[in-house]
Amino acid sequence: MAKKIPVPIWTILVIVCIASLGIIRYISPKYHYIDTISQAEQAVENMSPAQIIGQLFIWGIPDTVLSSASANLIRTTQPAGVILTGNFTNEELHRMTWDIKQIQSSVPMFIAIDEEGGVVRHIKNDELPGGQKLGQLNKEDFCMTFTSRSALLQKNDINTNFNIIGDVGWNIQSYMWQRTYANTPIAVADYVEQAIACSNSIVTVIKHFPGHADTAVNSHFKIPIVDKNELTWRQEDGLPFFRSIENNVGMIMVGHIEYPKIASGPASLSKKFHQIISDSQFQGLTITDDLGMLEQSGYSPNLYIKQALNAGNNLLLITTSSIPPETVYLNLLSEATQSSMLMETIQKNVQKTLEFKRENLHP
Repeated sequence: MAKKIPVPIWTILVIVCIASLGIIRYISPKYHYIDTISQAEQAVENMSPAQIIGQLFIWGIPDTVLSSASANLIRTTQPAGVILTGNFTNEELHRMTWDIKQIQSSVPMFIAIDEEGGVVRHIKNDELPGGQKLGQLNKEDFCMTFTSRSALLQKNDINTNFNIIGDVGWNIQSYMWQRTYANTPIAVADYVEQAIACSNSIVTVIKHFPGHADTAVNSHFKIPIVDKNELTWRQEDGLPFFRSIENNVGMIMVGHIEYPKIASGPASLSKKFHQIISDSQFQGLTITDDLGMLEQSGYSPNLYIKQALNAGNNLLLITTSSIPPETVYLNLLSEATQSSMLMETIQKNVQKTLEFKRENLHP
């Protein structure tokens, strides 16, 4: 009989740790994280057309308690994400995000909210300031506000906030004015830079590119027109957005605003404005403002979906469409399966989205 050799205790501990890691990996979250660009390409190739199309959309969820209809929408379309548009107590918000995470697919979702503070907030006990009141704070308090709000959202499993305002408060008649931080491009750009730096570990979103506040028209009801040429725009309204790109903002929300001396039609559907973003070395994702808003100006869902994709948007936000989101999804799925060119465009979008999620979303 061979003599037994005693095994040092540290060896046993190492073996136990390795085994534990294997168990954890096996039972850990259903998320599938992508480690390399080539894996993102492979992941898209392995996805069904239905799964690929889902990764284009961020749906608005109006509930404060997840309804069976909303749960079914998430389950059947497997979207890139959702944005919560109800008004929540902390307890309601935590339960909502918990319920959503139980039904999401193997690809992690953007669970987003529009929590600017002030006049735009969806958490009832969020008394932190927003807009003009934010702009009246000193740098330390301004930063602390963004840090505290991000911590509140993270505590409730929100990973994305559509809250950074890049619009310049030119026009006191604008419905955007009280939501802006300042009335000069340089001041707004400085605030934007600080807001990004102080929004710890949450996906930051700046809006409303290319700049909404130099008009009294509300884009929820009509496409505003701003009469500036490209040079003036770059020096003025565009400056905070270019600064946000330099500071690695996560997403740029492209608004339904028209600058006819730069491009025809709303920027959200404009190849020209998306090319400007791309040429600025932006590494994040572009997302439309709510596409349903365009229906007030005569755009049909089938029209604005295709134009938004052709313009270069990575993500399509829909919260107020006149037709059910499932129908929007199925219509695009039908068209994409019949058009290899459209499907190729969509696949490239989804690959970029998966890469972004790998870098920025964590279980």
